[in-house]
Amino acid sequence: MKIEQFPKLEIETYQVICMPDESRIVLAAPIGDKWHDLYLANHNVFRLDPFGQVVWQVRREENGFVNWEACHQIAKERNPDCEGCMDPFANMGTQFFVRRPTGDPRPYHPKYVYDVFDSYAPGRLLGLSTYKLEYDLDPETGVASCTGVQVK
Repeated sequence: MKIEQFPKLEIETYQVICMPDESRIVLAAPIGDKWHDLYLANHNVFRLDPFGQVVWQVRREENGFVNWEACHQIAKERNPDCEGCMDPFANMGTQFFVRRPTGDPRPYHPKYVYDVFDSYAPGRLLGLSTYKLEYDLDPETGVASCTGVQVK
C-alpha cells in the first residue's frame, strides 16, 4: 500500500479498502506521533472517490455504549490542557460481512452467524474498532454503529 498524506489535515492513510467503483475507504492516522484535532481523531475514517475527494467522513452511532460528555469530562480532569477524549478508530477489517441471527436463545451461545466476503455488495458491512470497542461500518452511508463488543 502506498501511503498518501493529507498535509492540511495532518493525516496519512493507515489502512485502505478498495471499492468496486474505484473509490476507497481509508483509515487515517496522524502524521507524526499525535492527533492535533479532536474531531478528526474521533472521526478518522473516510470514503474517497477515485480522484481523492471526500465522499463521507465517518459518523459514529454509539447506541448507548459511549457517553462522550462523560469521556470528555474525565479526559479534561486528567489533563486540563486537552480538548477532550480522543478515541480514534485503530483497525479496519479487510473483509466485508453480513450478520444473521442464529435464533439460539440459550445463554453463552452465539447469537449471530457471519457470512464473510472478499468484495463489497450493498448490505455488506465492514468491521472497525477503536482501542476499546468494535463498530460496524456501512460503506454506503459512512455510519459506524457501536456493537458494544469490547476489543480483546
